[in-house]
Amino acid sequence: MKNKICVIFTGGTISCKINNNVLSPTHEQASELINLYYSNYGKKVSFDCLYPISILSENITKNDLSILYNTVSKVNDNDYDGIIITHGTDTLSFTSNLFAFTLNKKIPIVFVSSLFPLNEKKSNGLCNFYNAVKFIMQSKNGVFVSFKNNEENCKIHLASKAQEIDYNGNLYSFIDKEYATSENNNFIFNYFLNKNNILDFKINSNVLFINSHSLRDFSLFELNRNVKAVILKTYHSGTFCSYGQTTNVLKFAELLKKKNVPLIISPVIKSDCVYESFCKGENIIFSYNQSLEACLVKTMLALGNDLDVEKVLNTEYNNEFIKVKP
Repeated sequence: MKNKICVIFTGGTISCKINNNVLSPTHEQASELINLYYSNYGKKVSFDCLYPISILSENITKNDLSILYNTVSKVNDNDYDGIIITHGTDTLSFTSNLFAFTLNKKIPIVFVSSLFPLNEKKSNGLCNFYNAVKFIMQSKNGVFVSFKNNEENCKIHLASKAQEIDYNGNLYSFIDKEYATSENNNFIFNYFLNKNNILDFKINSNVLFINSHSLRDFSLFELNRNVKAVILKTYHSGTFCSYGQTTNVLKFAELLKKKNVPLIISPVIKSDCVYESFCKGENIIFSYNQSLEACLVKTMLALGNDLDVEKVLNTEYNNEFIKVKP
């Protein structure tokens, strides 16, 4: 144990300072996180800090992600017990999923964020950071997210199962429980991890994302030649509209087939019993038992690496299909 962690700051609320009622990330405020940790928990652990980008996560670009990926890749695993990446909450689930499927470090990588600036009492940033440090000292390699929901203990989520933070400010793992829960300075682990496989960091983001609603009219979507795949978010039961002309998903899939564009349905929980509206049609790929975020990232990586999208979606890369142990 080296008692040393590399902290990579990227911006987000955890690094924000309020000026004239406007939140903006600053290096100065980012460094305050380290000072707060030392003042509350002592200096048993040392930190080396890197600042490759400083941005609100809703503004993150493909180039920013490449810079961050290269920064993490270049960290010498032999010098540290782990890596902490601070990140904004808005796109935390996308970046963490992306890195879960493309990074294979020998040390744990933990994403940390905050719902509010560090100087506000309701901020969970320091708690998330503290538990990330504690988890690194007790964990093996992998990519994780440390996050404390309202009125709960801090949880450690597999990055490959992390979902978008909801409007109540809570983050949950898809289907299963979180990977680990913080209790009394230790972690209770809920399941075992399989070995992970990775994909090359090559992204084709020409993916159209469509949300479901009762009167969705697919005739409004005029696809240009740059669209390489379409992802349709299902209702919570994994269903979609299979009636009508312009609202019928099956007819939309037929139209996409003429353009050689696959229609991906996500998320879908595999079950022996399904609703009658759950129809399998041509040119439809079902993204089973993985989060919408995992589906989106894996689709972009499959396209970027010129791989078969359906095969990639049906392949487990980093525990995204795992079930909780009995």
